[in-house]
Amino acid sequence: MKQQIHNLVSFLTHKKIYYTLLFVYFGFMAIPQWFRPFSRQFLVWLLALPIIVIALIVIGVWGIVGIWRTNKSKEQSNPKHVFFAQISGAGLLWFVASFALAYGTHFLYNHQKFDSEIWRNPNSARYVSYDLTPRQRMLDDVVENVLPGSTQDEIETLLGESTNTGYFSRSERDLIYVLGAERGLGVDSEWLLIWFDDSGNFERYEITTD
Repeated sequence: MKQQIHNLVSFLTHKKIYYTLLFVYFGFMAIPQWFRPFSRQFLVWLLALPIIVIALIVIGVWGIVGIWRTNKSKEQSNPKHVFFAQISGAGLLWFVASFALAYGTHFLYNHQKFDSEIWRNPNSARYVSYDLTPRQRMLDDVVENVLPGSTQDEIETLLGESTNTGYFSRSERDLIYVLGAERGLGVDSEWLLIWFDDSGNFERYEITTD
């Protein structure tokens, strides 16, 4: 029994376990499929964040002060102080780096190149829990690179038939496509409205909610 307790203590005091846990915890931010705002795993991560960051700062200050005192008294540095300073620095550095990495991975995930086959799929606007639909992820590319300079026939070929709905009929829009559930905490749906000029060429668009 004593040997088992000793092995457990040795495991918990091993440096690598703390580095690994911090790497996994902060690296979680960079995975869009898991790190979805307001999802259960996101809320758990968020609740733990202030505790972990404050703990890293506290042990970092403790370690640095301990090292400074021993250096001032010309004594040999306490290994615990060195370890606390190292784990704090590594954790906070990885925290900042994970933010930068997460920005890139989430941007790429949420801004995908337009694919006509995927867009025209009946499920492309279906509600996805705590996530964007395929149409919402392709929307930027659609309005920036697909709509400008196109005719109504060309757009209908790429985007499919306009959604059969009475929404926004007073706007006299020519085409309308449902994009998915409203982003954020809203309960409405997002829509893409498209207008053409008298010659049948693209004129303007609007993204709105019902």
